Amino acid sequence: MGADKILLAVASLLLSTTAISSAQAAEASNIEAGLGAQCLIMETDADFDGLYGDTFCGAEASATYFFDDVIGGDVDLGFGIDGFVSLNSPDGVTNSAVPTIRTSTDLQYAGAHAKARIPVSNGVSLDLSTGYYFLMGSVDYEVVGVGTTSEDIEGTMWKAGANLGWDLSDAMVLNAGYQYGDGSFDQLGFDIDFSAHIFNLGLVYKF
Repeated sequence: MGADKILLAVASLLLSTTAISSAQAAEASNIEAGLGAQCLIMETDADFDGLYGDTFCGAEASATYFFDDVIGGDVDLGFGIDGFVSLNSPDGVTNSAVPTIRTSTDLQYAGAHAKARIPVSNGVSLDLSTGYYFLMGSVDYEVVGVGTTSEDIEGTMWKAGANLGWDLSDAMVLNAGYQYGDGSFDQLGFDIDFSAHIFNLGLVYKF
C-alpha cells in the first residue's frame, strides 16, 4: 500500500498547488462550518478480520474556506479541516488463535481536505473532496482465560468522495455523501492495513 499512498500524496499536492495558484485570482470567498453524523465501516486485513469491530458511528465537524468561481467561472475551490469521533465502541472477536480474543474499539480522526464544488441545478451542488487524516483511538482487549489490556491506536488515512448539498436557505445547506478511505495503523507490533466506507449526513452554515 506504500506505492498507493505515494501516488495519492503526489495527486493531492498537484491539486493543492493548482488550486492555490488559481484561487489567488478569485475575487470572492466565504467560510463554511459543518456539523453532522457519520458512520464508518472498517475492513481490515484478512488476518485481522473482525478483531476491531466494523461500524463506527458518531459526530463529524468541519470548517472550509472557499474561493468562488475559480474554474470555468462557476466551480468553487475550498480548503479546510475536519474530524470525526465515534460515539459507539464496536465489539470484535477472533477465533483464529487460542485463546479467543474479544475487543471493544474507539476511533477518532482529524485532518485537512481540499474540495471542488460544482453546481448541479438551482439550489443543489456537488462537492468532490480528498484529504489526509491522522487516526487516534484505543482498543480494549479481553483474552479469554488470561486477562484484559488496553492499547492505543495510531495511524493515517487518505479519503476521497462526494457530497450532495441542498440549499435550505441562503446560509444553511443540508449535506449527504459517501467517501472511501484507505490507510493503516499500528497495533500490538503489527502494521494493519484497512479500507473504510464512510457515510455522512449533516448541516453546513455559510458565514
